[in-house]
Amino acid sequence: MWKSWFFSSAALLCFTIVSYAQPSEQMEVLDQIVAILGNEPILLSDLETQRIENARAGYAVPDDNCALLEEMLLQKLYLNQAKLDSLEVKDESIKAEIDRRMNFYIDQIGSIDAFEEFYGKPISEFKEEFYEPVKEQQLIEQMRSKIFSEANVTPKDVETFYKSIPKDSLPLIESEVQFSQIIIMPKTRREEKKATMAMLDSIRTDIINGKTTMSVQAARHSEDPGSKYKGGCYDLIRRGSFVQEYEAAVFTTNEGMFTPVFESKFGFHFVYVEEKRGEYYKSCHILKKPRITSQDLQKARTTLDSVLTAISIDSLTFENAAIKFSKDENSAKQGGKVIDGASFSTKHKVSALEPSIFFVLDELEPGEISEPLEYETTEGTKAWRVVRLDSRTNAHKANLKDDYQLLQSITENNERQKLMSVWVGNNLKQTYMRIDANFSECDFGFNWLQD
Repeated sequence: MWKSWFFSSAALLCFTIVSYAQPSEQMEVLDQIVAILGNEPILLSDLETQRIENARAGYAVPDDNCALLEEMLLQKLYLNQAKLDSLEVKDESIKAEIDRRMNFYIDQIGSIDAFEEFYGKPISEFKEEFYEPVKEQQLIEQMRSKIFSEANVTPKDVETFYKSIPKDSLPLIESEVQFSQIIIMPKTRREEKKATMAMLDSIRTDIINGKTTMSVQAARHSEDPGSKYKGGCYDLIRRGSFVQEYEAAVFTTNEGMFTPVFESKFGFHFVYVEEKRGEYYKSCHILKKPRITSQDLQKARTTLDSVLTAISIDSLTFENAAIKFSKDENSAKQGGKVIDGASFSTKHKVSALEPSIFFVLDELEPGEISEPLEYETTEGTKAWRVVRLDSRTNAHKANLKDDYQLLQSITENNERQKLMSVWVGNNLKQTYMRIDANFSECDFGFNWLQD
């Protein structure tokens, strides 16, 4: 059996990295090479690093090192074969992923300055350090995609898998619902918009003329809870974080200047542009929403009643009404269907529904529409909403009719596991492997120990 015996000279010399304590001759173990795959060593410290990374990412972290070692061995095997197959990743793809990760870390800490101060080095150094790890990760993903490219299943495969499951072993599916909605927003009267704009423009002029400060006026008038008591300010924010109108105003205004008053879906604003640094910017703003009166809200209710009447006499379908009238962009595009944010499916687990929607849907039969409900949007504006229960499934044993997508997903996963098992087995036959004796009792999923 041919094996590649080329690996690093450091690994040839020893399986333990040591330090000599002075002045005695006693050796202190600093780290340990626990495995070598191809020419890539895996250190004991690498396992702990992997454990920390898994925990940060929200993955389940195993108690023992055996599972962690197998996870890393599999990554090394992907990478080793990707290099042998001469797979390549584009430089721009690597840099884009590095930027995405850096933006995530910066958002967690709050700003570029805070990030650099916390870690004690500039962003540029981090990007250099990330380059090779990100390149390797993208090679691994390419290798995985190549392996799983043949994992396609047909409806017949799904049916065969389903019939192979013993009846007493079929999974229990939690009760789920599908529902649609129409949301009608009250229209803001023109005079209220003008009054709000005039008020903000007056505040803006007073600040520019030094009669007052941004901090005082933001605390007194701003309706943005995220910045109201912070002088109206946001530290370095990445472009794309705020609504288009806000950022258009920022990037067409010079540093140290105020934008004119402008409108967004949140209301009216003006912004002080403190600093722009590439794709990041510092800004302070005051947000004011035009007043919505009870008469405005009642007009919205009347509009919704008219829409419901048209639906009830079949002159308008619920789906078309949602597309034409509903002000919730996400569901309106789907004909009113509400998508679950966690699964990206139209099916919602009953246990995960908000109480306000659960109790409404619980009273409906499939196809029924609720009475109009007063509703507060994510922008903090009062509106009216109706919901229609599209379907409800009670807790039940999985079946092909109601749970085809779930069974298809399981079938595909099984196919991937088969492909993976064959691929790992074939590649281990031609790849140098050595694992420290301390891991010889591990119950691995694959035959890493080469029995």
